[in-house]
Amino acid sequence: MMIIRLFNKNPGLIINEKGIYDNSSALAVGFIPWKDIIDIKIVDINNGKIILIVLRNPIDYLNKTSHWLKFRTGKMNYNSNGTPVCLFANYLQIEATNLYSLLTEKRKEYKV
Repeated sequence: MMIIRLFNKNPGLIINEKGIYDNSSALAVGFIPWKDIIDIKIVDINNGKIILIVLRNPIDYLNKTSHWLKFRTGKMNYNSNGTPVCLFANYLQIEATNLYSLLTEKRKEYKV
């Protein structure tokens, strides 16, 4: 399943039996296998909703980031939200609540 980004025809998010491929923004982390995902949450921040992908090994994801801006943003997200991976549905062509439902449903379906 692919969710297309606004203003870009490339998939912003790919969800399959292996995991999630996050390409939703310039700060996206890339591939996240289902086995690394502990939880998926939806939270209200600044009059909007974001999806938090809670990771088993968040520091590993921060450390494999090669760009300094990705690292700093990921670290800020980790310090404030408990995870470096935050999905902003407004960058994608889907409502946040629908994205949350889809991700939690697929996580249950593909859980190893």
